Amino acid sequence: MKKALILLLAIFSTTLAFPLPEAQAGEFKVYSPRAYRQLQKLQEPIKVRTNSYTQTQLLVDYSGSMKNWIKVAIETLEIVLPNVTRKNIVGLRTFGGRNNGGNYQTACQMSNLVTGFSRRNDEAILTGLKDSRVGGLTPIEFALHKTVDEDFAPANIFDKKEDAKKSKKIILVTDGHDTCGGDPCAYIRELMSERNDISIDVIQLGSGTHLACLAEESGGTFYQVNNNREIFEMAFEQSFELPEGSIQISKTIENESTYKEKTPHYNQDKPLARKYKYVGN
Repeated sequence: MKKALILLLAIFSTTLAFPLPEAQAGEFKVYSPRAYRQLQKLQEPIKVRTNSYTQTQLLVDYSGSMKNWIKVAIETLEIVLPNVTRKNIVGLRTFGGRNNGGNYQTACQMSNLVTGFSRRNDEAILTGLKDSRVGGLTPIEFALHKTVDEDFAPANIFDKKEDAKKSKKIILVTDGHDTCGGDPCAYIRELMSERNDISIDVIQLGSGTHLACLAEESGGTFYQVNNNREIFEMAFEQSFELPEGSIQISKTIENESTYKEKTPHYNQDKPLARKYKYVGN
């Protein structure tokens, strides 16, 4: 018994004097449950959170020839804007418009920022479209300059976080040429040689294609509407990245929800005509 005790003490002393290589290498570690969870978090991949969104400037021609189309645009945007996702912050700038007796120079500098970039500001945009008055000339290049240099300037960016990814889009709605001597194509061509964060969708009313260059140079889309209201609506639908058919579906739902069956008033002694159908609001 005494010899066995002496032998055990000798083995224990040897272990203390010469620790195992694995223990020296630190491969054997003991963690509490809390320490284990902390280690797991440290070993997880780093998640980079970004605030990605698109700044969309609706740039609308208010020259004299746009009178009828402005009404259609308002009716269309009343459906489109409430369905725009929160990833898309929208502003409104108009150009042209009633000059109230001003001269040619002031008419060529008619461009107003109606509302800056904001989420869910459809009421402000629609009110601005309804309150603006058509008339005057068509300073397209001037309006593009104002949009790029002022509206897209850092001071007006909705979210200033350094990690935010900001894509910028202009939706230009017009029916004519630049009547102030400007060259929108040359301006955008020069602009695109210096930056690549802006795209332009052109909704061109009428048969002209002279502004297709703006979409081509910036990687946007050109919509030639002519006088087709359905194409006009589709252009807004696609530019704001709504699901195909959204406008038509909304119209159908609205008509069904507002329809009220009316009881016809007629002389009971007089027989009703066959195939009679009431159509109304």
